[in-house]
Amino acid sequence: MRGAAQLHSGGARRGGRRPDARRPRQGEDPGRDAIRPDLPPEGPGGRRNQRVRTRRPDRADHRRDAAPAQSPSAGAAGGVRTPGGRGGASAREELPRQGEIDARLGARVRRLRDVGEHAWIARFVRDLSSQRRGARIVVGPGDDAAVVRPGRRALLLTTDTLIENVHFRAGWVSPAALGRRAFRVSVSDLAAMGGGPTFALLAIEAPPRLAVGHLDALVRGFRAAAGASGAALVGGNLTAGSHLAITVALLGEAPGRIVTRAGGRAGDALYVTGTIGGAGLAVRRLRAGRRGRLPDPPLRLRAGRELAPFAHAMIDVSDGLVQDVGHLCRASGVAAELEAASLPLALGCRRALGEAAPTFAATAGEDYELVVAVPPRREHLAARLSPRLGCRLSRVGRLVAGRPGVRLRDAAGRVLALPRDGFDHFA
Repeated sequence: MRGAAQLHSGGARRGGRRPDARRPRQGEDPGRDAIRPDLPPEGPGGRRNQRVRTRRPDRADHRRDAAPAQSPSAGAAGGVRTPGGRGGASAREELPRQGEIDARLGARVRRLRDVGEHAWIARFVRDLSSQRRGARIVVGPGDDAAVVRPGRRALLLTTDTLIENVHFRAGWVSPAALGRRAFRVSVSDLAAMGGGPTFALLAIEAPPRLAVGHLDALVRGFRAAAGASGAALVGGNLTAGSHLAITVALLGEAPGRIVTRAGGRAGDALYVTGTIGGAGLAVRRLRAGRRGRLPDPPLRLRAGRELAPFAHAMIDVSDGLVQDVGHLCRASGVAAELEAASLPLALGCRRALGEAAPTFAATAGEDYELVVAVPPRREHLAARLSPRLGCRLSRVGRLVAGRPGVRLRDAAGRVLALPRDGFDHFA
């Protein structure tokens, strides 16, 4: 991958999102994602992961390797799109709402096919190169790879991908908000290990019909989010594809102890930052065609750093609380019991779903909160941290001896039946 400056064809894909995603079968809902239609009704009662070679804008059916040319900003392209199969859409359908207005008014919308890959990359390389470069960046955007100086701490590496019609749909959020989302989804993994980001790479697969202004805004949103968290965008990739896909790679460090998901022990208390269920409910409403807003993922870098000294284990909640606690259990060789009545439900989720809210929130995903296993002798210390975390901290259960697995219990101690544990790309 051409890092610091040159984007070449092909790009990384998230380790957790496997590259062999199948296309939906005929008659199957291509929109299945983190919030599926089999979840309780409201009321008080494929991604394509193969490496894609760049497509010449004047020949949609001809694919070839792109010549080297790239920019760190090339990884943040446009608006949010629908979770579902990669069915083709018309140029009009691809325009976010602002673009639709431009089209109706007869305004000329500059698209990537009008500008070209190399011209867009060259402009962003100039823009990035004009900014002050940190002392640790030896070679920045504009070369075959970025060169950075490692610090004295262990390095943390993570990658993630957002794909149109799998993780988002057109019009759900603005291009800038999508760029922020791409960064925050990825940096959540570093927060879960008590670390923070230092450098970022951004790879974008974009359709030639995508408006240049949308790609620009997406990249600016990503850069702003990265910069606010102490990370420099030092490279990336831009390639052509039928749908928008954003892949992020982050390099980070932990200022103190690194926490993994493998250190949990029977008897540890389980705590969750923030609230759960709100983002999942927003996704379900948007998929149903209802008006709404997809909230930005929370930024829990400070919480992760503060909790790390007291934690036996930690993990971020991206695919559902039950499912991600299950990952922690398998890595630690223990089981877990969660208390439905103790889950920190988002207010909107509680109001909309009533008694069904706990089971929905426990499996919906999209929360990007942290789950931390704290030994009993340190619980009093963790509880005092809440004012310094920037969010609430709620005790939701405990780890117990036994075969790895998660049970969600009601107030009477009965195990609740769940339609699923969480989101799985291939289930």
